[in-house]
Amino acid sequence: MEWKPASSKNLNEYKIAWIDEWNIPNGSIKTSSETKQKLSMLIDSLKQHNVSTEKKALDIYTDLEKMFLRSFGYMMGENQPWLLRKLIAMDFKKTDDGSGSFQSYEDAIMDASGEGWLKTEAERKALIEKWEDFFKQYDFFICPVTYDAAFKKQESWKPITTDDGSTIQYMKYVPYSYIINATGHPSLTVPLGLNSKGLPIGVQIVGKNFSENELLHFAKLIEPLTPKFQKPN
Repeated sequence: MEWKPASSKNLNEYKIAWIDEWNIPNGSIKTSSETKQKLSMLIDSLKQHNVSTEKKALDIYTDLEKMFLRSFGYMMGENQPWLLRKLIAMDFKKTDDGSGSFQSYEDAIMDASGEGWLKTEAERKALIEKWEDFFKQYDFFICPVTYDAAFKKQESWKPITTDDGSTIQYMKYVPYSYIINATGHPSLTVPLGLNSKGLPIGVQIVGKNFSENELLHFAKLIEPLTPKFQKPN
């Protein structure tokens, strides 16, 4: 591991990539207007402090989603008999958003072979390398965590009612949180205050492998630019 201590860089020495909606072939990964507004305010503050920012993301969202689901499938199916794997897959189908990505999970849990896992690991390594190349151009990547603010505790996989009264499929409410797990890159969540309903909204800052110390250093530098933690109303 190339574990490095944090640098002594000033805020204006960083170059940041960011997005408020990640583009995919048939559209984008949606976020609420209030999430976009909070993120925009943070980016504007960074610009005012001479941080270099660019609205850009890798064109690999769908690959990351499928990788997460495949990995999850192999993990949950490990050492389980066929019947139990089938039952788990049937229950997890509640997460299927109709995009076609769920098939990666089902294929993996019903395979559960060493060969399949090695193939998955090889493809994960290729995705990691794409991220690492990206982080040669940018110090960090900032994006949402969830569609909107925190939601009430509920049964897993059930559709979530948003603050504007609409209903969103569970996995579409948390589309930015799990895809970073696909490659294991470090991520730090920054609170950006409360939405109009008094619930917390945050964004995540993602860094290259083993950049945890630098992430913490950067977080301390931007803390004065954020509302910090606020107790939900």
